[in-house]
Amino acid sequence: MSAVGMSPVSPGSGRPSGSGRPRGRRPRGQDTRADILRAARSEFAAKGFSMASLRGIARAAGVDPALIHHYFASKESLFAEAIVAHAHPDAIAARLSEVPLDQLGHRIAEIFLSVWDDDEGRVVFGALFRSVASNPGLESIMAQMIETQIFARVAAQREFTDAGRRMALVASQLVGLALMRYVVKLPALVAMSSAQLAAAYGPTLQRYLTGDLELPGVDDTPNG
Repeated sequence: MSAVGMSPVSPGSGRPSGSGRPRGRRPRGQDTRADILRAARSEFAAKGFSMASLRGIARAAGVDPALIHHYFASKESLFAEAIVAHAHPDAIAARLSEVPLDQLGHRIAEIFLSVWDDDEGRVVFGALFRSVASNPGLESIMAQMIETQIFARVAAQREFTDAGRRMALVASQLVGLALMRYVVKLPALVAMSSAQLAAAYGPTLQRYLTGDLELPGVDDTPNG
């Protein structure tokens, strides 16, 4: 007779029957967070933000859904980080750390366009950016993620005045370029090469980074 309170054990299973996949942490040696991000990127790209579910992402990653809530604050933050992670923020920050300050705007444009324009990038980012365009709020979340995950590291390596505002302007400019080129597909932007776009956008990014942000005749007080 089984002890009171004990669950029946299936022969040879080694754990209570009906327990399903173990909950909690993945086996040691597996990067659970990275697995979730990869699965999320694939699910969001295939189904869009609205149709992809956290449960489906967990299933694709082979984890318990509770782990997603452990690592990510919301579906929106998971979406934004899945996009940014594909660009390898550490590698981008390292590459930018070696660029002379007066060339930084042009180099930022070059690096981001090289990520977006490669064979995988055009498919993945095109699908993901369509979700950004059709879901209000995702654009600002993604810009904030680019700012915090990439440009905060760049700013830490340099001595920028008003760094927060400068990095936010750069991030928003890049997100806007991505939406116009890969989602709206503005003919003139689609027709331009990555080198041409970097040359066109570089000076604007450079002004955001090192130029004077105070415009004559503009009230700089909040809501002014």
